[in-house]
Parts: sequence; structure tokens; C-alpha cells
Amino acid sequence: MLAIVISSLAFALYHHAGLHGEPIVGHRFAFRAIAGTILGTLFALRGLAVVVYMHVFYDLLVDIQNILD
Repeated sequence: MLAIVISSLAFALYHHAGLHGEPIVGHRFAFRAIAGTILGTLFALRGLAVVVYMHVFYDLLVDIQNILD
């Protein structure tokens, strides 16, 4: 459980790091930390492939939404 918490926080921080990272905003960081918790739990229960497919599916949904907006 501790590994999932640590990895979810690292997952959230990674999306805010670097030159192209978003500024840290509370609700965005929390959303990504929760998403990291879900993905970490799925990884522990189902393996890496399910997590990769879920992340790709989410990214595609966001890209399609951005195109339509």
C-alpha cells in the first residue's frame, strides 16, 4: 500500500515537472494523484498491460475532447 501511495504522488509530480510541465495547482495535482492510485492498484492486481492501455485510452479521450473544443 505504501508503494502505491508513493508511486501515485510521483506520478502526479511527474506531470508537473520539467520545461513542459504544468504549474502545480491543487485540484490538478489531486486528480493526478488519485489517477495514480487507481493505476497503481490496477498494476498490483492486473499487471502493466492493463495500466498502459487505460492510460492510453484516457490520453486519447482528452485529445479528442481538445480537438472538439
